[in-house]
Amino acid sequence: SDNPEKSAELYYERGLAYIEDGNINEAYSDLNHVAATYSKSVFADKAKLELGLLELVRDNYTNALELFKYISENRTDEIAAKAEYYYGLTLMESGNYTDAVSAFIRVNNLHSMYREWNVLAFLKTGDCYVKLKDKSKAREFYNAVISNDQYGNAAKEAKQKLRKL
Repeated sequence: SDNPEKSAELYYERGLAYIEDGNINEAYSDLNHVAATYSKSVFADKAKLELGLLELVRDNYTNALELFKYISENRTDEIAAKAEYYYGLTLMESGNYTDAVSAFIRVNNLHSMYREWNVLAFLKTGDCYVKLKDKSKAREFYNAVISNDQYGNAAKEAKQKLRKL
């Protein structure tokens, strides 16, 4: 089509639909196409984020980290906040708790306006400190979740985790 942005969006949306339907190979194909062909489009970075999530699910940590890092270094918006959060989550899932904490703290330092990602980052930072056997730090971050998300699901989860400490 004549409109590259529209084409990028259509491929991206179709990639998401394939993920919903469990057609992961087709999803990879469309999302890679967007990332490669429409690199100037916001949908290229959104596609890279989705590809990172697919890699994370498959425990392809190296690929996931590369995709999330690229986005977080090249954007400053909510897509970057989400990528930074998932960068931390990937480190956490691969057992690298210390670096995961640094990534989660970056979510708060660089993207403080995106409350949802800040709250999730606080929660996961608490979880990392539990793994690192630092209960007082864990407590500090679970309390930060509660004060930033009084009535949300994250606060409920943080309260349960505080009781277990």
